[in-house]
Amino acid sequence: MQDYKLQQMYYNKITTHTDDICELEHSIDLLDKAIIDYAVNYFKTEVNTLIFPGKSFAVAIIYSYWIHKYFGTPFFESLDDPQLFLKTDKYFVPYSKAKYIYDDVLKKISFYNPDFKMNTNLSQIKATTTYFRLEFNVGEYVD
Repeated sequence: MQDYKLQQMYYNKITTHTDDICELEHSIDLLDKAIIDYAVNYFKTEVNTLIFPGKSFAVAIIYSYWIHKYFGTPFFESLDDPQLFLKTDKYFVPYSKAKYIYDDVLKKISFYNPDFKMNTNLSQIKATTTYFRLEFNVGEYVD
């Protein structure tokens, strides 16, 4: 097991989470098109409403991106890890089980462009990135 996974497990064991879905205002939309649209918007504009599982798809991409940047684990390996969130996100689906959704989102956010960078100016991406840095005990990433 990689050291960063041990850090993640440790953090989750000692931390009381403040982002429990039961305590957040949210809605559910299970239509593939709605999932894709919400996940794409998560990377492009400010979002005011949490819609699952679209949010889970977007956050999985963000986590896999940062795991690759910080720890060198291949992006798609992390995205396909059923333990990416240590089973704390009931809407998370690994890459191999929803490849068509992830591929469409990644294409629409220009992920495959060599100049792609995570837009941490968007509040939801900034919050997810901050949470990631706490969970994995890493500082700000400098490219």
